[in-house]
Amino acid sequence: MIKIACCCISFMLVIVSINAQQKTKPIASGVLLENGVKLHDEKKYKDAIEEFKKINRNDTNYSTALHELSLSYYSDSNFLESKKAAETGLKYFPEDKNKWYNLIANAEDELGNFDAAVANYDKIIANDEN
Repeated sequence: MIKIACCCISFMLVIVSINAQQKTKPIASGVLLENGVKLHDEKKYKDAIEEFKKINRNDTNYSTALHELSLSYYSDSNFLESKKAAETGLKYFPEDKNKWYNLIANAEDELGNFDAAVANYDKIIANDEN
């Protein structure tokens, strides 16, 4: 009885380890970006957004994906999500802070938060003076 139980457990562990080691297909983020930009240019913003969202944080194209995502949300009049995407970009890619501040400022302006928009534009000016 113990031998049967041990064999069953061993068999299940082998199956689990085989499934755990199966490789996931890598995402071709360059193709996703191209598709997303094309959809954006065709004014299919929601479809473009879905393409950009498929690119994860560990991908080398993530910064570009966040930028394009913010632009597509903005073009789709979803200014709050545009701002959130740009804030995420600022968090992970502060070396491009002026790009992110500009996107945030534009979204704040559309949301009616004029003081916040001006504050972000001022950050760009201050960074350019340095």
